[in-house]
Amino acid sequence: MYQVKFTKLAEKQFLKLPKKFQKLCRKSINKLIQYPKVGEPLKGELKGFYKLRFSRYRIVYQLLHQSITIVIFKIRHRKDIYKKFRF
Repeated sequence: MYQVKFTKLAEKQFLKLPKKFQKLCRKSINKLIQYPKVGEPLKGELKGFYKLRFSRYRIVYQLLHQSITIVIFKIRHRKDIYKKFRF
């Protein structure tokens, strides 16, 4: 089973979500732990990353198969998720 790690940015973004969406996000992350490739692979500059939708929000993550880890980079509203994507 994969373990989940949040970047500091993703952790801050999660805590800023309204409680209702935090709950949905947790459900999505639990689903992700069971089925890591449930998300859609991203293209272009974000090749190697995946997105997972929940409601109007997106989770951008990367799978590290060697260490059996899912790293969550961003959790944002769909209209803002790809703006200024930095690591």
